[in-house]
Amino acid sequence: MTFAGVRAAREALERKRGKIELRIRARNRVGRDAAKDARRTGCESASVLAARKGGDREVVVVELAREIDAMQRRDRARVEMYVAAAGRYLREFDAAGVADMELGAAHEAARVLAERWLPRRPPGLEDDRADAQ
Repeated sequence: MTFAGVRAAREALERKRGKIELRIRARNRVGRDAAKDARRTGCESASVLAARKGGDREVVVVELAREIDAMQRRDRARVEMYVAAAGRYLREFDAAGVADMELGAAHEAARVLAERWLPRRPPGLEDDRADAQ
């Protein structure tokens, strides 16, 4: 590479670095704005509020444990909905002998069974934004 080529590459890198720095600054600003909105609207978690109030460590830990427990309960309920929805599929899968088929045929048979027996969204599931622990 010639000196001019090295210089051009360096200038291109500097321009790209400037764009990256601008993006990082913009993201940080968005994050600060989101945090400010959360404080203003009161949508922060109980553990964050306890920590901000200067609550002792035990209070903050108890609030965190409650939040984690609630997330795990939601996860368990969501998993149970998927298990219930998959029951018929699994029975049909076993009855069809898919596990004993050649790979290509097994894939096609499993796909057909899935389309027939698996719902796109299990009954009762309204929101599937998982927050599993």
